[in-house]
This record gives sequence, C-alpha cells and structure tokens, in this order.
Amino acid sequence: MKRRIIRLFTSALLTGTMVMTMGGMSALADTEGAISSIELKKVVTTDGNTYAPNTTFEFKIEQGNGEGSTSIGGQTFLVQPGVEGGLVLDQANQFSFSPVQMNQIADSYTADGKINVDIDKFTAPGVYHYTVREVEPELDQKYDGILYDNKVRNVYVFIQNKEAGTGLECNYVKIVKEGEDSKSDLTFTNNYGQGEGDNDTTHDVTITKSVTGNQGDKGRAFTFTAEIKSSNEGEFYKVVLEKKDGSNTETIDHMESGKSETFTLKDGESMHIYGLTQGDTYTVSEEDYSKDGYITMIDGEQIAAENGKVTKVGNVKVDGETIKVENNKTVSTPTGLALSFGPYALMVGLAGVFGALFLRKKRDEE
Repeated sequence: MKRRIIRLFTSALLTGTMVMTMGGMSALADTEGAISSIELKKVVTTDGNTYAPNTTFEFKIEQGNGEGSTSIGGQTFLVQPGVEGGLVLDQANQFSFSPVQMNQIADSYTADGKINVDIDKFTAPGVYHYTVREVEPELDQKYDGILYDNKVRNVYVFIQNKEAGTGLECNYVKIVKEGEDSKSDLTFTNNYGQGEGDNDTTHDVTITKSVTGNQGDKGRAFTFTAEIKSSNEGEFYKVVLEKKDGSNTETIDHMESGKSETFTLKDGESMHIYGLTQGDTYTVSEEDYSKDGYITMIDGEQIAAENGKVTKVGNVKVDGETIKVENNKTVSTPTGLALSFGPYALMVGLAGVFGALFLRKKRDEE
C-alpha cells in the first residue's frame, strides 16, 4: 500500500511538472509565432586558392531515442522519441556545389536549405527528439580532399497547444552537437584544404623555366602543355603566370580537369597551379627544342623527347612542389682557327725577321 502511494505521488509530480513546463514554453521561443522550418546550411572551407568541389552533399533525419531530459532557460523537460515524418527535408534543398556555377575563388562556399516541421504529424504536446547528420559516403565514393562533418546534431522540437483555438504548434527548437552541451545550429562545415597537417588536403605546384648556356636565348618563349587528370570529375584549378623575379603576376583562365592547356614560359618565369588533391595526376610537357641545340632537363635529369615533347608525369602530395625545367644551349668557343694557322703565322713572322736581317747585312757589306 505504501509503495502504491509513492508511485501515484511520483506520477502526479511528473505530470504536474510537464504541464507547468509546457505552459511556460512560449516564453522560450527565439522567434515570434509558430516555427514551421529550421535552417540547414552546408559550408565548404578552402585555402582561398581552390575552386568549389563538384559534388552534392546529403543529410539524413532520424527519430531520436527519447531517453532522459533536456533543459532550457533553467527548466527541465522530459524527452520522447520524434514522431515519424515530424521533421522532413524541404524538397527545394540544393546542397550541390559546382565550380561552374560558383565560377570564382573563395575562402568558403555555402549552400542553404531547410527542414520543415510537419505539425500535422504530432498528436500531443511534448518535447520530441530527432537526430540530423550528414551522410558520409563509403570510402571509395568519398570526394578526394573533402573532410566530412560527421558530428550528429540532436534536435529537440517543442510542441505545445495553441494559445488561441485548437491544435498544436512548434514554438521552440533546441539543437545540440554530439558530445557538446552548448546550443548550436544546423550548420555542417566540411574542410576542403583549409589549415595545416591533416586538414591540408589541397596542394599547389609550380612549373619554373630557366635558360642556361653561352648560347641560351633568355628572351625566347618556350611552349608547354599541361593537363590535370582528377580523381574527381569536373574540377577547376586556379592558374597564375608569374613573371621574372616575381615583378608581376597574371591570373589566367582556370584549367579544367582532363583538358590540356597550352602556355609559354621565358627564362625566370613560372606557372603556378592551385587546388590539386593527392589523387590528381599532372602531365607537364615542353616542346622538343633539340633541333635548335637545346638540352632539356626536368628536375636536374636529362629527359629524351618522345613524340616531339619532353614530358614529366606525377602527383602532388604536399604544398609548394616545384617542377624545374631547364633548357641548356652551350657551344664551344671557335678557338680552333687560331690554333690551326698559328704555326704558319709564326713561320711568316720569322721569315720576315730573317729577311730584314739579311738585307741589313748585305747593305753593310756594300
């Protein structure tokens, strides 16, 4: 009998607490009136020299476990699992990124969306728990260079009776990141090369040109072709031509993955390409100038021409990689002519001396 009284008292206390807290929920709302949707934002951060990735991000909403309680404004609320269909992604959501649509370089790229609150799915007041997470692709489907935001967001939806008339409304939403206590929002940020260490997933490479040798023409423009084959389709790469001694630079049109680009470099100039990931493969070729007496070396190694080009293929795994292309033209000084005629000139000179002496002696005898 005593235990039964205790159980009844506890039940009444919890019910009373719920009623009182639900009655005070309207004072907790951050916005005026009922809430019909929640903002959902996808942000991709870069090193400031990388175009937007060519990919689409997906999200998943699930019903929470509804265990325990949550507090807001000094009040504690019991939590129950979210009702099916209570939160749904808006059909207009577009979490797609494209270097074509975002044809500019930026520190970050953003796509906005929202989650709708379907109030008709709720049948009673309460605090309903949902989880929202970004869908992280399988390893072989991940976008090369992207670090995904894998933290779950716990979403608590406060449903109450309308103050006037019948029916229900959502008047407050609380969002908390997994493993954190402070209030958050539904902004999911993916890193695409911003920062150092493991965050540094996009890299740059510089093609430098030097002309050496006593017959090297430092004012000549040498023709190159370059191509980036990306592990991700449809990527753009920022390209900058840097003039001699860094006196001036010129940002040229972007380079698109899978398409070969032609350019020229003179002695002391360089071509700087940004935004390569580890899975990208570069091919850099210079025209064969051996017929003009030039020997071509790439990174200190003499490379024979094939199909009229001197080529190097590789991957960029760190920032600041350099491909050094040197054209050397050295011709021996034409000193052989002096050596060939030297003895004859000496003989002629000696003959002149002896002739002068002979004529002088003859005059003296006369």
